[in-house]
Amino acid sequence: MAEEDVAVIDYEILTGENPDVTSVEQILTQSIVPGDPDLTTPEGWNEKVWQPLKDTQAPMESLMDYQLWNSSDEIEDMVSSSVRERMVNMGIPDMVLNAFDQSDHDGWFASRHAEEANELAAMVIVAEFSGDLRGTIEETRTFHIPGAGKPPEFGIMTGDGTVEFEHPELGLIVLDVELEWTEWDDLGKVSGGSMSLIDQAGVYEIHITFQPDGTKEGELFVNGEYAGLVTLDVEGTSTYLDIQQDKSFPLD
Repeated sequence: MAEEDVAVIDYEILTGENPDVTSVEQILTQSIVPGDPDLTTPEGWNEKVWQPLKDTQAPMESLMDYQLWNSSDEIEDMVSSSVRERMVNMGIPDMVLNAFDQSDHDGWFASRHAEEANELAAMVIVAEFSGDLRGTIEETRTFHIPGAGKPPEFGIMTGDGTVEFEHPELGLIVLDVELEWTEWDDLGKVSGGSMSLIDQAGVYEIHITFQPDGTKEGELFVNGEYAGLVTLDVEGTSTYLDIQQDKSFPLD
């Protein structure tokens, strides 16, 4: 965010959630006084209304600031449209409305406009395993925020990494992991997608499919040959692999 060098109006100032700070609504109410001759010119609007709002801008510090910056055009349009509608309903003279229309009623929320390339597009999650299963998987999930105040729309999650565990009979096994999850149920559990675990020694491969009913079933290959079915189960913070011989052992 520091690289963008952008200042925005803080969320609490925008919404008025913090009673200890002057909100955008309060600034507008204090600045727009019916009968003020300064508001008959665009310059008067810029000086009396939009500049006080610009003066509240501060450098972005959080993801919320960044999200609001990406919605700044929409926010400015919503606020200015609301202000104009209220003035029309109050019977404000056309001279004032024309001055408003010609004033800088955009550009007050952020020091510069966000471009499409600035849009938040993905989040990165780093999963660290430190129990019997050790290693790191870096996951990326795409998302899109359709507009100000609207919840994000999430896309697929992909990930890769390396984990290792001590098999009670085979010794240390190191696995390269790749995953692609495409669907989630109402509880947030994966209900569509796949995951592959490939032994770095080139002996074992496990390919698991995540089903809509919540089950996770796959196949085990040994030296490239099919060797049986695999079921993945998660109980609390523990993950279990059940392999063809009906043996089960915890991974973490």
